[in-house]
Amino acid sequence: MNTMLIKETKIHFLEMIELVKINGVLTALITPFTSNDLIDEDGLAFLIERQIKAGINGICVTAGSGEFVNLSADERHHVVELSVKAAKGRIPIIAGVFAANTQDALYTAKRAASAGADALLLLTPYYNRPSNEGLKLYYKTVAESVDIPTIVYNNPGRTGIDASNIYEMFSDIQNIIGVKECNRDMGVFSMTVANMGKKWNSILSGDEDIFLPTLCLGGKGSILTTSNVAPQKWVTLYQAFLAEDYETAKSIHYEMLPLIFALYTLNHPALVKKCLSLMGLPAGLTRSPLIQPTEKQVERISELIEKMKLVD
Repeated sequence: MNTMLIKETKIHFLEMIELVKINGVLTALITPFTSNDLIDEDGLAFLIERQIKAGINGICVTAGSGEFVNLSADERHHVVELSVKAAKGRIPIIAGVFAANTQDALYTAKRAASAGADALLLLTPYYNRPSNEGLKLYYKTVAESVDIPTIVYNNPGRTGIDASNIYEMFSDIQNIIGVKECNRDMGVFSMTVANMGKKWNSILSGDEDIFLPTLCLGGKGSILTTSNVAPQKWVTLYQAFLAEDYETAKSIHYEMLPLIFALYTLNHPALVKKCLSLMGLPAGLTRSPLIQPTEKQVERISELIEKMKLVD
């Protein structure tokens, strides 16, 4: 390939990246396991089809709810392959990339792209405490190693790093299209929308209980975990907001709060998986060191399944 063609191809790719928008209600999908603790391939396809039928806007696999850290490298790759095959291009499949160092992130990112992922969710590196310049180099190196968009995953509670004050340093990294924001300070989120709203197409929240406030402040959606259980509820809230039916959106917001607080606990996503199992859906158990829910926790989610009529 000659130099001119390489340049034209790169420009065309950058233009495409600028048009990419991953917005709305996206599900951080669990990874279902069989009774033998293997990837439940049929179960994964079933869950993806259920999400698509509910009107979900995208699916994120091999992320926190998908037990990224409890999967081997080959299992992560396999989950992405299976998910892309099941989605059949109907919605974007976003692959989680979690790593403590650049080389591991590069390896995972390139494999996810080769498996057909539509985008990456790239977590800030954990344990290492890089400088701001080091963090920018990390994102630039990984994001520009593949020809698919990247979403920054800022989760200070998990990584010990809060990148929310340096997003403008990432603005010249062409492949980055947005952020999944888990800094729960809505003032910080407001500044992100104000500073990056014209540069990033996908400014998303990472927590259910601030999904509606996120939309009100100009955010474009959220990557959720409880949408594993009740995708239609969140889709209805989002559609109501877009239609300016704020009373309906607010009503669903408050309806979902008890379920959010019941499922978001230590050992996540054990309770989400248990909830799905109680609803007759494929899930399996979480892997060690995550342990199973207590009897009291199971009683609570059983009550909510019945009260909220969650069984399809």
